[in-house]
Amino acid sequence: MKKFIPIMVAVVLVLGLCALPALAKGPNGPAGKSNTAHLYLYEKDPSGSWPIVEDGAWGKMKYNLSGPTFDFVFNGHELEAYEDYSLIYYADPWPGDNPGALIASGTSNEFGDIHLGGSVDLGMDLPCWPDANYCCPGGAKIWLVLSDDYDDVEAEMTGWNPTEYLFEHNLITYDDTGVDCAAGVGRICLDNKNPEGWARIDDSRIGCLCYNLAGEEFEYSFCASGLDASTDYSLIYYADPWPGDNPGALIGIGTSDGAGNIAMSGSEELDMDLPESTADTNYPGAKIWLVPSSDYDAGDMKMSAWNPTNYLYECELISYNDTGV
Repeated sequence: MKKFIPIMVAVVLVLGLCALPALAKGPNGPAGKSNTAHLYLYEKDPSGSWPIVEDGAWGKMKYNLSGPTFDFVFNGHELEAYEDYSLIYYADPWPGDNPGALIASGTSNEFGDIHLGGSVDLGMDLPCWPDANYCCPGGAKIWLVLSDDYDDVEAEMTGWNPTEYLFEHNLITYDDTGVDCAAGVGRICLDNKNPEGWARIDDSRIGCLCYNLAGEEFEYSFCASGLDASTDYSLIYYADPWPGDNPGALIGIGTSDGAGNIAMSGSEELDMDLPESTADTNYPGAKIWLVPSSDYDAGDMKMSAWNPTNYLYECELISYNDTGV
């Protein structure tokens, strides 16, 4: 981001430049045991792993962790001069209306600085279901974007110019004490287990699933770590007895990254409750597994191989009411 700076002002800024990096690299998160927290936003390089741009634009937001309104103060620096910006809660997946929210809008001054603040009734927690970040890693993304690239009515991105934005240094949480975004949402862990006795194994191989308890479609957000790297996995409803097609269902598919992490989310039309019926011998609960896709027949909704040490199993049974059937 570049901007025009009058020569006299530039001299003043140069004298204080040594203080900016230290300020911009200050702590994020709660301030002690208070209800106040801080978040830094940075200009990032959209190529590769999104590193922070050295000496790029940046900002700092001070906000309350809980309350009936989201109280905040945000100051941005090194932005484009005389540009309209929007500070938003971006809820994955694209275009961010899941549900997403506008926090504030404003215009930068001639020096590329912007000041925003106030008390906003968001009507939601941050993050709020069904944001794909709700379950894993369990936080909300805060962005400063060009107002021309954002629809504040639909709460969604309409353009993509990432080199002109500021992105959160880390995810945040905010508890709106007037609402409960967790109402109607289930959450379970998935873990690897020892096939001899099926005790959970205490290691880094673990996952988390959040889902709606009722609806016309099964909305879910899932993540896991400690998996085999660069491997295709299937998140399934496994209905006993073997091979799990009683009736069973494929919920989603994804590929782990090079570090063995995976994240998937979506809204799946299962056309059934979970469990579907008493044909599933686990009724009135349902098993959810994460298995390598090579061990699962997605056409017949059943297991095609048995390598139990490679799977993640539900830590407790779930139930889901498909209101469309």
